[in-house]
Amino acid sequence: MIYNLFLTFLSPVNNTQKKVIVSPEMPMEYNNIVATNESVLKYLLWSHWQEDSSFSIHRIFALCSKGVREDHVTFNNQIMSSVAVFSKQIETFYTHMGHTQYEFKDAFVPIGCGEDIEDTQRVKESIIEVSRQIIDFMRTINRVNDSVHLYMDISGGPRNAAMILLVICRLLAYHGVIVSEVFYSGMKQGTPSEITIHRIRDIYNLFDIISGFEEFNLFGSAKKLGNYFHQQSQSNAAISGLLCAMNDFSEAIKLSSRGNFETSIAELNRSLSELKQRTNHNFDYQEFDDSLIEILREPIEASYDALLKNHRAAQTDELTYVEWCLQKGYLQQALTLFNEYIPLYTINHHIIELDEAKFIQFYSELQHDKEKAILKKAINRWNENNEKKIDFDDFYTCVNTRTKFVNVKKDIRSLPMLAFNTINYCRGERIKQLRNKSKKVLAPTIKMHLIKFMNLFYKRPTELDLTNNKQSLVSWHLLIEKEQNKLIEIIENILNKYSFSLFSSDVKEDKYTLIEFISFISSILNNPLSIVKFNDMLVPLRQHLIKYVFKDESIEKYITIDTAKSLIELTSDSLSNALVICQRLFDFLVTEFKAEHYTLLILYINENRESDINSYVDEVLKLVDTQSISVTPYDVKGVIIPTIDKNRLVSILKFLYIYADIKKARNDSNHANKETLCRFTTSSELYQSMSDCLQLLRLLSQ
Repeated sequence: MIYNLFLTFLSPVNNTQKKVIVSPEMPMEYNNIVATNESVLKYLLWSHWQEDSSFSIHRIFALCSKGVREDHVTFNNQIMSSVAVFSKQIETFYTHMGHTQYEFKDAFVPIGCGEDIEDTQRVKESIIEVSRQIIDFMRTINRVNDSVHLYMDISGGPRNAAMILLVICRLLAYHGVIVSEVFYSGMKQGTPSEITIHRIRDIYNLFDIISGFEEFNLFGSAKKLGNYFHQQSQSNAAISGLLCAMNDFSEAIKLSSRGNFETSIAELNRSLSELKQRTNHNFDYQEFDDSLIEILREPIEASYDALLKNHRAAQTDELTYVEWCLQKGYLQQALTLFNEYIPLYTINHHIIELDEAKFIQFYSELQHDKEKAILKKAINRWNENNEKKIDFDDFYTCVNTRTKFVNVKKDIRSLPMLAFNTINYCRGERIKQLRNKSKKVLAPTIKMHLIKFMNLFYKRPTELDLTNNKQSLVSWHLLIEKEQNKLIEIIENILNKYSFSLFSSDVKEDKYTLIEFISFISSILNNPLSIVKFNDMLVPLRQHLIKYVFKDESIEKYITIDTAKSLIELTSDSLSNALVICQRLFDFLVTEFKAEHYTLLILYINENRESDINSYVDEVLKLVDTQSISVTPYDVKGVIIPTIDKNRLVSILKFLYIYADIKKARNDSNHANKETLCRFTTSSELYQSMSDCLQLLRLLSQ
């Protein structure tokens, strides 16, 4: 079903002299007009009723200023307001046309606009009020099967009435309302007793073509433009060609396809050139649409200037596409093109060089080693949990004859992209090895300081277990707090020297680390019953301590162990029993617990890329031959950085770091990761990092 709405702005009736609509079709007996606003509504109803007498306007929304509602005129020997005159005239018209006055009364919704319609704030409030009333009506109907059509009269009201009505109309259009017709009526020049009605929806539709060009400029979408010209009876070949090119470009942006991007730019350039060529000829007559598009052509060319210049110069500057997407705010498209273009650009501009044969061999061997490591890890896990052991070397010798190196040619990624991924992987492995080495160096020192803190347990005053010992408890708690803070400060300083930390820079980080372990020790020093916080530890640590501590016969009767989940539970709330358990734990941690276990708790890294890069460059340059003019980054064979200049090497390695970060952001986006892997928390950070990376590449390619 179609629901019809009518929207108008009533004018005050200053002259009750009757007028007529200039319409040869409309009989004179139905053509008596007093208020100007009557003309459009009567003409609309009469025109539709000639074809379908069941046609109905379900709501007639009329904005009324204070003067229209309250100021009075004499009409038919009665004193009434302008809105009353309008209502009386339309009711009479309904009756003359064989409809009832109640049909109008049920549909008529006058809406007050306050005392001063020139008040900008009040104008805004009126727009919202009218829009809400119409939207509230729309909510009462079934929008799935029904549609709402709007007819609008912009004749009456104050000077800004037309603008107010247009704003309301555009708001409603976003709610799915179909603008069926827009009317304007006015006194016929030289004959004030006659009113001419104009259908002006074509002019209203111009908003669509202008907003369509804006939509294309801002979002790369040609949908609205296509809708506008699809409604036109005819369109010349130049305009059709331009629309087709714009639509293809829009699709290329959505798909983020490198090939489509380049092809669509070529087509857009051809269409714009053809349109410009047509305009340069002195035609005696131009269609309105031609002239309008010509006016809007220059802003489009300016918006796509960098891409068009790149195409016209027959350049293959891949960075231009990424930079243009960034400038337009197409961040996802920029990410995709960045991921595709940058490795190839880097190789093409000899920032990094690739020996394909050597790299393919290295890459295949690396993938083979990765698979071997995964297999070994699985076998080790099996051996830990089963009595029947598998000898990995024998097992691997057995299956190795069937194992083939990875066929790089079957990989859908380009070799430059594979090279970048491999550099990133090997750099990560190098850093991981260095950090694991540092952790092993740190562990004995950390253990020594933790033992000093845990030794407080053996100094625990016996009076703490007596009743009425509040003062002793307070003193003890203060001592533990003081020693804990001292311990944290000491360990943090030790960790910082090796680029680690007790604390995470990410407030969302929630892991069991050294700081939680220290807190656990502190808790049971304060209250032995807090031993149950053991269940918050890492599973490997819990499994180890259950095996070597809590399964001891001396404490077995005081705790219940859930072996499957590696959890413990006290059998009673007895403080003395808890003390026995704690003593067994501290005895083990102080005398038998190996320092290497603490490496599991060192997780947070104070990343200092500048320092990492500089130290790596210094290390590499010490090893290169004096005759050498290149460097192999992170021992990735077949990948070459053709320079031994320290500053340039640092810049290239910095670029590779940034690229890897941005690629992680793209992977997070592609896979809709709930937990992001990249370091960017806002789109502006990502935008800035991409801009910095592109700028650095520009410098390196000079």
